[in-house]
Amino acid sequence: MILSNFSESLAELISEKNLTPSQFADDIGCGRGTISRYLHAQKMPKISLLVRIADYFECSVDYLLGREIEKYPRVFSS
Repeated sequence: MILSNFSESLAELISEKNLTPSQFADDIGCGRGTISRYLHAQKMPKISLLVRIADYFECSVDYLLGREIEKYPRVFSS
């Protein structure tokens, strides 16, 4: 379940930025085949890469994993 959620979230974010998977792979310093496996729900990234992907798209790791529906972290002000 988490694997398919991650795959769908990643595909959506790549599309929203008008990137190709190859461009995204180059931008984050990851292999193109690895990104392909993520998009086809064949593999999950290590935690360190998952955090790098979340930082790249300025979203939460929970969003990438399908644990929350809001893309961007909430900011609370006092």
